Amino acid sequence: AGLKLTTLLESSRHSWTIPFKPGPMSAQDLLEAEPSSNGPYPLAVMAEGMFKDVFAGKPAPAWVSNQPEGAEKEPAEQPGAVTPAPGKLIFTGAATMFQKQLAQGGGHLNFFLNAVDALTLGDQLVKIRSKRVTDRAIGRISTGAKLIWRVFVTLFVPALIALAGTLNLIMRGRAKQAYLKAAQAG
Repeated sequence: AGLKLTTLLESSRHSWTIPFKPGPMSAQDLLEAEPSSNGPYPLAVMAEGMFKDVFAGKPAPAWVSNQPEGAEKEPAEQPGAVTPAPGKLIFTGAATMFQKQLAQGGGHLNFFLNAVDALTLGDQLVKIRSKRVTDRAIGRISTGAKLIWRVFVTLFVPALIALAGTLNLIMRGRAKQAYLKAAQAG
């Protein structure tokens, strides 16, 4: 239809399809049927361009009124002429990615915000969003763990440095004795 299609999300190459059947999936449905039907499959696609007018040459569909029967009806407004313009539309495989618990807990929130930005304000804001600050706060440390680290830093590390110094002193003394013996013998 002359639309530019851009794949935004796709499944892994290890995915496959099964024929639709109503009801919940069984364990047998999750077993791979035939290896020739492997993915990747598009999960979200953005269509850009001039969309076909479904009502071209037809009158606009009647507006369904929410007023109770017998109420005074307002005169219907005649819709103005429609001027075609290019648009953008994002198709997703399922709407479950936008459920509250999934959007807040995972990366779905970023996808939703990027989709809204791409549809309304353009692609430039999507590039900015990837540069925002990431929270890398260190979690709370228990009192026992703090005590262990304090002992390690204040006692073990200095003892390790003292041991390395003592070993160095002993090795230098032995090298000195070996040099003096070699000098007297020569």
